[in-house]
Amino acid sequence: VEDTITVGDELSPAKMIFGCGGLVEADGSSNRQDGMAGFSRGNTAFHTQLAKAGVIDAHVFGFCSEGSGTDTAMLSLGRYDFGNDLAPLSYTRILGENDLAVRTMSWKLGDTTIAGSSNVVTVLDSGTTLVYLPSVMFQDFVTKLTAQVAANHSEVQLIADEDTQLRCFISETTVLTASVVREWFPKLTITYDPDIKLTLPAENYLYSHPVIPYMYCVGIRESNTTLLGNTILLGQQTLRNTFVEYDLENSRVGLVVA
Repeated sequence: VEDTITVGDELSPAKMIFGCGGLVEADGSSNRQDGMAGFSRGNTAFHTQLAKAGVIDAHVFGFCSEGSGTDTAMLSLGRYDFGNDLAPLSYTRILGENDLAVRTMSWKLGDTTIAGSSNVVTVLDSGTTLVYLPSVMFQDFVTKLTAQVAANHSEVQLIADEDTQLRCFISETTVLTASVVREWFPKLTITYDPDIKLTLPAENYLYSHPVIPYMYCVGIRESNTTLLGNTILLGQQTLRNTFVEYDLENSRVGLVVA
């Protein structure tokens, strides 16, 4: 479909091509039709069309969603100056021509390096909720996380379901609130090429169980090797609290903890 699109009050209207999607009920009825605009690297991607039409000042867009307990998110189109509200961005190069992918140099839980996390291609995908790791990396992450938590807080128990890969923590004596989780669980440090370190709180790999109160689950899964190979798919779980700028004009990604 092609139509004239207006984004906010600051950008000029532009003719754009976009797709359509609908909500189909179980009885076959359809009561809603939605337009869909993607943020990939194709010619019909939302930002690409805006840049070609001259609506934004550069082929650049950025995205940031805040942490747990909030629905707030921010999208920037073109170059955006945050002034003193945000620390300077650190840049890593985009790999290949198809995905929004970068290179991960390491993952650390606390001071301990996760096995298999060196020199791994990482697809940044804010449209995916969870994070998917290669098998060796995933197994070592869960093992080290469980050991570090148990060493300092023996009252925290791990409940695991191997069929669904669901792994959740609950305390026998202390209520696991968001603040307790931040204090008790190790921080995650991700280093991107060449030496960009992002140190993230536990809510960047844990989420609150939607039904059981005060239970926190690991928002990371083991990837399907057939589909992803030895690639990290970094979804919104770990991208939260981070402003990511995709500078496609210069084939680079800027990152900073928000």
